[in-house]
Amino acid sequence: MLSSNINADCTLENRCDCCLSDLFFISDKEFVLIDYCEAGGTYTTGTYLRTKNKFILTFKQFVVSEESDYLIDKREIKKKNIKIEPMEFEFTLCGQKTTTIENLKLKSYRYGVKQSDKNDFSELKKSRAWKLLTS
Repeated sequence: MLSSNINADCTLENRCDCCLSDLFFISDKEFVLIDYCEAGGTYTTGTYLRTKNKFILTFKQFVVSEESDYLIDKREIKKKNIKIEPMEFEFTLCGQKTTTIENLKLKSYRYGVKQSDKNDFSELKKSRAWKLLTS
């Protein structure tokens, strides 16, 4: 999970709209990044390279966006070509034992904390967004 702020107890702060993201490593080379907002979210994918103390995300040059209008109960999902620069994260230590990742260049993806050993993206694979990501 990624966020712009990390608390003293090494948990991510999530008190705002559009300030939490999930990063799934779906193979030994590929990832999916999901940015959550109250009215929907955005999905990006690409490849990653991991070294001893950092990893780099290189994006495919499109985004899948999901927008909901709760007033009329409508959900729209669309794919759009955009330029996305690579992101580099360094492995850091928060407190005595919590391994985190940190991106010093971007505020929105500043910190990351591993939420689970289970990399479960089975619900994502059932979604319409997944179909657009993989097409």
